[in-house]
Amino acid sequence: MKVSFTLLLACVHAAPAPQSVIAPDLSLFAQADPIQNLPQTAPIETQVWPVLPYSYSYTVSDPDTGNYQNKAEIMNELGEVFGSYSVLMPDNIIYTTFYNVTGNSGFVARVEKSLAQPAPPAAPTPASIPTADLPGLII
Repeated sequence: MKVSFTLLLACVHAAPAPQSVIAPDLSLFAQADPIQNLPQTAPIETQVWPVLPYSYSYTVSDPDTGNYQNKAEIMNELGEVFGSYSVLMPDNIIYTTFYNVTGNSGFVARVEKSLAQPAPPAAPTPASIPTADLPGLII
């Protein structure tokens, strides 16, 4: 135990003396207005793009997969956007989102839920019309 203590003391005494710390020159950051020392740049020109009105819509109706949806949107001459989209969900509820972007309001949306209407009965085809029940009809 005495030997390890002596070695420890020898290591502590053999360590080099700490060097002095050099303080950074902070006078560069103490200026009254640091913005004055920034390089001057040319003013930035902003590009103004003309409003190009548009409208589009699409519908998906796929009975094999149950995918029923639609969307429509327009932009007028003032740059205002109006639109809606609908989706038939598996629980037979149609979710319709109506939205607009006018002025500085940002995107404003409203969602409505409605129960899907049953499909109308299919129109009869000529092959499904019984001709024997129609007297006087010549085919």
